Amino acid sequence: MPIPKQDEVQNPLTTGDARRLMLQTICQIRDDEIGIEKATAMADSMREVTNLLKAEVALMKIQLQAKSQGIDLGDLVEMGKAIIAK
Repeated sequence: MPIPKQDEVQNPLTTGDARRLMLQTICQIRDDEIGIEKATAMADSMREVTNLLKAEVALMKIQLQAKSQGIDLGDLVEMGKAIIAK
């Protein structure tokens, strides 16, 4: 089942975009739209994005923990909105 064109991620700028790109790539692999070499390279990239997402979650936990102790760290990160490219 191809992903509708309006949902394709052309230029991922946020972690939310990166997640959509990962799902888009999984569908392309499933539908034999990309070869094994490209799929392997994408998997390596996805591993790095996963590490970024883990860091984003860790930041959110720190922010929530600080807020519960009355410390305002401002807007460190909003899930899915962390900038990964400019």
